[in-house]
Amino acid sequence: TGRAYPDVSLVGHNYPVIVGGVEYVQSGTSATTPVFAAMLTLINGELLAAGKPPVGFVNPALYQMAASSPEVFHDVMGGTNNCAAAVSDPTCCDYGFTADVGFDPITGLGSIDFTALKNAFMSL
Repeated sequence: TGRAYPDVSLVGHNYPVIVGGVEYVQSGTSATTPVFAAMLTLINGELLAAGKPPVGFVNPALYQMAASSPEVFHDVMGGTNNCAAAVSDPTCCDYGFTADVGFDPITGLGSIDFTALKNAFMSL
């Protein structure tokens, strides 16, 4: 969208990742972006199997679903992003955003319910 804000969110903490046969724990968008892409890939497979076109540019459909199929999203209504994740002694700054009811600059439309997302795309 050209914006610096997310359209959707996923829980992005402590994803196991294997690189070169070594397991690491990853957090943040580096973990969640591939998961959301995988969700869309699975949905594309179901759409194609049903003789329907693939998802394509997903953003317009997401915002349409926010109005017509709100069960797709779990609204995240609290939290801030002014501190970096840490086991102890996180690094914090004075500025950040606060999650709120509806769309917000931390979690976008909210976290995804995969089954509801798939069903909404299948019904388009």
